[in-house]
This record gives sequence, C-alpha cells and structure tokens, in this order.
Amino acid sequence: MRFPEFTGEWSKHRLGDVMAFKNGLNKGKEFFGTGTPIVNYMDVNKNENIVSSMIKGVVTVTNCEIENFQIIKGDVFFTRTSETSDEIGLSASLLEEIPKGVFSGFILRGRPISGVFEPSFSGYYFRSERIRKEIIKHSSITTRALTSGSSLSQLNISIPSLEEQSKIARLLELIDKKLDSQRKLINNYETLMNEIYNCSEKESEYVLKDLVTFEKKTRRMSSEGRDSGIFAFYTNEKKQNKYIDDYDFNGEYIIANTGGQANFKYVNGAFAVMSDSLVMKIKEANTPAVYYSLLSMTQYINNVGFVGSGLKHLDKKWFSNLLIDIPNKKTIELLEKIEHNLQILKKFESNFLTLKIYLLQALFV
Repeated sequence: MRFPEFTGEWSKHRLGDVMAFKNGLNKGKEFFGTGTPIVNYMDVNKNENIVSSMIKGVVTVTNCEIENFQIIKGDVFFTRTSETSDEIGLSASLLEEIPKGVFSGFILRGRPISGVFEPSFSGYYFRSERIRKEIIKHSSITTRALTSGSSLSQLNISIPSLEEQSKIARLLELIDKKLDSQRKLINNYETLMNEIYNCSEKESEYVLKDLVTFEKKTRRMSSEGRDSGIFAFYTNEKKQNKYIDDYDFNGEYIIANTGGQANFKYVNGAFAVMSDSLVMKIKEANTPAVYYSLLSMTQYINNVGFVGSGLKHLDKKWFSNLLIDIPNKKTIELLEKIEHNLQILKKFESNFLTLKIYLLQALFV
C-alpha cells in the first residue's frame, strides 16, 4: 500500500551503515531526582515518538557525561532488555531538541546519518510489524531477551524518500491525534463515574467474597496476545489491546489485575485472560455495581492490597475480605447509562487503534 504519487523503489541498507549505536548512561540511584533530563526505559517502551513534556526523569551528571551521552532531535532509542521477546528492541524517536539531555543505560541510542530519516517517520517505522520481526530475530533470548547495537546493525532495511516518509508520518500522526482525543474523553467519563459514585448514598456494605466466585486461574502468558484475533485477551495492562483466537470465559465478569498495580475491567461476553489475573463471577449483586465499587477503591487497593518486594502482587486473602459499599439503585442506573456511552467511546478508540495497526503493516513495504 502506497500513496499514488510515489512509485520508486525504496532504498536498501544495512542499518549499521545509516545509524550509529551507543549504550546509555549508568548512574547510582543517589544521582536521580535533580539535574538534567534523562530518557528512560519506560519513555521508550510506551511511546513511538518522544517530546520534552514526556520526559519526567532527571539525573545529576558531569559535563563530560552530557557530552558522551547527549541526545539530539532525530535520535532513535531502543530498549535493550526485556522478560519476553515481544518487548525487546521497542523504539521511540526524539522529535525535539532537549538541551543537556542524556539517555539511560537501559536503552540504546541510534543516531541516523543526516538526510536518511524524517524523525517522525522513524518512530513509526521501527515499530512496524516487519521491522519488529527483524529486531526480535536478531536478538538473543536466554533467561531474558537482549539486543545490542551490533545486533541491530545487522538489520536489512528499506527506506523511502524523505518526502514519502513525511507523508506516511503525517497520516499516522493524524490517527494518533484521534486516539488521544478519544482517550481524553474516556478519562473524563471515568472521572465523572468515580465522582458520582463517591458522592452517592450507599445501599449496603458487603464482604467481597460473599458477593463473588473466584474462577480458576488460567495458565496463559501475556505474550500469547496478538494485535488481532477473534476474542479480547486481557493482560495486566490498564487498556485492553490484545486479542486471541480462543476464549476462557463467556458471560458477565469482573477481571482484577494481580501483578504490578490494581486495575479492573468489566466484561460481558467471551474473552481470554492471562494467568496474573483474578476473574470474578458475581453471585447475587448487580455486577456493574460491584465493578463501580471496586473502581472507586483502586488507589486504596493498590496502596494496601499489593505486597512484596520487586513487582508487587495482590494479596488474594486480603482482597477477598475487602469491605465494599454498593450504591443505591438510582446511582447504579445513572452509572450504567454513562458506562454505555463510555463503551461506545472505547469502541471508537479500538477502531482507530485497529486502523493504525493495519497501516503500520501496510504502509511499510
């Protein structure tokens, strides 16, 4: 799939011939919290393109370190290591100059030679399905998935003209703006629902285990999820964006994430779920009512119910004995109407995301 005004062959290169790689800066934890901006692992993991407002980390560095680990507009960053191959070598392009900015040792910096990449294009290009497969193929996988500058340098790539790059990037940026608008509306609706719940009269108080049946956990790994499939696949991510071709449950359920941070999903239909989740079938109460109650307590559950060192996990015994307030009937009816509109917004968000995934596959020949 190409724009009709472009017909020429894309130029072929070995990535190492058009991009120089460098490992990032390693500093002790006592150096973080003040100083100069630093591009961190999660900045790259969660974004295709990076602007200064996204960078929250700061670090105290010397002038020599700034010179050695500087970042400039057009740099492309890659994650070096991950628990699974799906997240190895995720990339993000820097779209703005960030004076005195540096980058973390958990990522690699790829600096293109001048005139090869349009910065906004490279952010999408290295996330495309074809390039992702090449990155994974050239990575080493032992107890963790690893990549390096020398591995990435071996990639064989095809690059369009700068003019075609700009047009591809503008189309994908337009879709991203639509996605951002939908997500802002979704956040506003979720905030409204939380406020309505908090100020409403509560009908009664229950112990959670008296209201729900905890289903048997699945053995699915998060890596089983794909960008397309027949059924929704729920992982520990807040947003559902993975799919699979078979399902584990069919009906009205609430899903609680048990690893990392608290989040809850209401589902009515067939779906699959990763092992690091609790699936709850409501026994007597109104399922949306229990869902809204849990949503309103997310921060409390996250702060008190998640325990352990490293990646925290939900204490199931504590959670099953949680006291929850069920709102009155009128409040439930109002919340259900808002939830209906919220699901429509989420459907639009899902459609835009599906379109973007398709274009990331189709536009990169």
